[in-house]
Amino acid sequence: KILSCVLDPGSFFELNAGFGEEVRIGLGRAGGFTVGVLLCADEANGVKIGNAAARKISRFARLLECYGIPLVSFVNASGTAVCPGAERHGLMREVGSMMSAITDLCAPKISVVCKKAQGAGYMALAAKGLGFDYVLAWPEAEISLLSDEVALNTVYAAELAASKDPEVARAELAEKYARLESDPMNAAKDGLIDNIIEPSTTRQYLISALMMLTA
Repeated sequence: KILSCVLDPGSFFELNAGFGEEVRIGLGRAGGFTVGVLLCADEANGVKIGNAAARKISRFARLLECYGIPLVSFVNASGTAVCPGAERHGLMREVGSMMSAITDLCAPKISVVCKKAQGAGYMALAAKGLGFDYVLAWPEAEISLLSDEVALNTVYAAELAASKDPEVARAELAEKYARLESDPMNAAKDGLIDNIIEPSTTRQYLISALMMLTA
């Protein structure tokens, strides 16, 4: 739905389908501008970037750099797929390579946070520190430097330890963190994003940003 509403009709050409399926990549046009599109899967808690997806994004960023094509990422990522299997296959190496490739991309980089951009998901696909020129967020998005799990186990560790019912406390503290720390207004105040927009206006903001950044 995002692709059909934001890109020029029939312009999207997907690359590497079936590999690292938590993200889709491809080339398309927006207002006549050729762009590289990165789209996270529509999962309620955000995708976890695994080895294959990190390698896929890294190679895509290198391709865009070769031809000077802008990157547009539609983000719904809550971190990396941390597990023994992923670690044995070099997850951190792949994630580091992905971030390096995105940093090295000198073409314009625009990010739209549709649902979640947390932890490594934010750092890789939307961070101003990695050179994203313009970061937009939808009103219901969640943006933070820490994932929910990390925030609960560090920021609210004392409250969890003192609770008589850890499960209830965890749910309440997760809601508190989302309300006070990771909502778009706080993200804008902290400089993590540039603007909060309605989903229906995404195309016009994207085209305006491309006109400005490619002038």
